[in-house]
Amino acid sequence: MTVYRFTAGIILLISIWIMASTDDPLYTDAFYYYNAAERLAHGEGLTDPYLWNFINAPDELPTASHRYWMPLASLVAALPMIIFGSSYTVAQIAYIPFWVGLAWLTIWLMQQLSDKRRHHWIAGLCVVFGGFYFPFWITTDTFLIYGVVGAGALILIGRGRESLDWRLFAAAGVCSGLAHLARADGLLFVIVGLMVIIWRIQIQKSLRFGAALIGGYLLIMLPWFVRNLNVIDAPLPSGGVGTIFLRGYNDLFSYDPSAWTPAYFLDWGLEQILESRLEGGLVAFQTWLAVEGFIILAPLALWMLIQKRRDGFWMGVIWYAIGLHLAMGLVFTFPGSRGGLFHSSTALFPFWIALGILGLDALIEKLGKWRRWNIRQAQTVFGLAVILLPLFLSLSAWGRQQQATSPNYSEYQALLPEDARIMANDPAEWYYYTDWIGVTVPDDDLDTVKVIAERYCLTHLILDENVTESLQAVLSGEQAVPPYLTQIAWWGQDTETWQDDVQIYTFDIECNP
Repeated sequence: MTVYRFTAGIILLISIWIMASTDDPLYTDAFYYYNAAERLAHGEGLTDPYLWNFINAPDELPTASHRYWMPLASLVAALPMIIFGSSYTVAQIAYIPFWVGLAWLTIWLMQQLSDKRRHHWIAGLCVVFGGFYFPFWITTDTFLIYGVVGAGALILIGRGRESLDWRLFAAAGVCSGLAHLARADGLLFVIVGLMVIIWRIQIQKSLRFGAALIGGYLLIMLPWFVRNLNVIDAPLPSGGVGTIFLRGYNDLFSYDPSAWTPAYFLDWGLEQILESRLEGGLVAFQTWLAVEGFIILAPLALWMLIQKRRDGFWMGVIWYAIGLHLAMGLVFTFPGSRGGLFHSSTALFPFWIALGILGLDALIEKLGKWRRWNIRQAQTVFGLAVILLPLFLSLSAWGRQQQATSPNYSEYQALLPEDARIMANDPAEWYYYTDWIGVTVPDDDLDTVKVIAERYCLTHLILDENVTESLQAVLSGEQAVPPYLTQIAWWGQDTETWQDDVQIYTFDIECNP
């Protein structure tokens, strides 16, 4: 059995086990992409019945979806649900081919670097187990999709640089467009591709290759640009750029994103700015070391990459790796540290694995000559350890992910009417379980809460431990609520801390849609 068939088979078996073990999404992103996919499969188009932030906020709900995140994960998840019906398990089926694809891309890349079969098997199994990525491989999110099309874009850019074939750059443009359709930072592949094209290539050829790259990109993205022009009067949402000027992650939930200006950011103070960027840079480094490179492989992969820095194939990989980690650590610091880099680094995963395996063998060979080891035996033993490490990390990450708990939605549904319109911490999750239209709790005061409630005709406010800092005093009982809020339930009132409390209020307001 070839390594390709084996990895596909084991991925299929593990996928069946995962689908049997998880009935529902487990976090906001997965709920969001699933809900949009389900509505699309039901003929409701790409629409959202809630707002998880207020960037490009519409006048009413439901509204056009994906005003902040990109739509490809929802489009992919919708395909099997159109055929087989709606459920989270059915949606997961769509991601299995991408898991296989990422493993096969890694094996292929490893084969270009080494003719040793054990290297091919180690590389494939590293992707199968995935380490910290494992719990997210076949959830309704962008991890696998972005990994496949992003790595594909970098490979095609590298091959295009080697062969100077415009068709490879056109294909790279298509992959870059798919990466952008999956995640906003996918635009970085186009920038990297253009940098590779103009670096010491004849101007006439550069223009032709650049046109091919951009043409392939627009082939994918142009329909989305047209859709956005009809929905938000712009080809792409502008609010995402404003996240550069956040003072903290909770700013993302402010009702007035236009307040994220350079002046607002600079008023924060130089010490706070530098401290936040230092922390963001540290998170980026830790993500590279532990998540992308399993701690052991990361420095070895970097060693090999430095040795290949003059090889045209690796030029795009180097620039993408540097650009991504700098952008997510130092520019888009708070979104990057809270998951942005974790998602987007999957495009680098095959390259770190392949280079890390090469680096490990090279290191063992150097140490073996010094310590008089049996080099081949040592390489086999350490190669086995490389497989066991992501296996251990994946099982550990899976166990932690499965410990996540959801509220008792049946208890809340018995208390609220079927047509409730809520303000809650995670409206995507609430909609998944209850079908209630709603918006997120803002990072603002109670006066702003009232403005939002009137705008979207909300009926109930639900506060729990994940409440924004501005409303913690309400949940803890330190701040009295205004007359337009009437409490109808309070779970956890008799416990020692407010962190396990859940409070529900009704809004007594006039609806001003």
